Amino acid sequence: MESDLLPGKPYPFGALQLDGGVNFAVYAKDAAVITLCLFNEIDTKNPIREIPLEEKSNRTGDVWHVLVQNLQLP
Repeated sequence: MESDLLPGKPYPFGALQLDGGVNFAVYAKDAAVITLCLFNEIDTKNPIREIPLEEKSNRTGDVWHVLVQNLQLP
């Protein structure tokens, strides 16, 4: 896992701004793999970063989660 990534928490769902970054939590019951794509503009087709989540550290039950440190929501 990259140095600015932590496992995060499974709740609440969605993107949540925290003091240290942004926690992302997504319910995906049937997903075998999840990649978080970050964009710097709404209209762009290309992400500025792709973060593949690891089942062992980024999944709790049917929820995938990750904390991206030093990230700010718009």
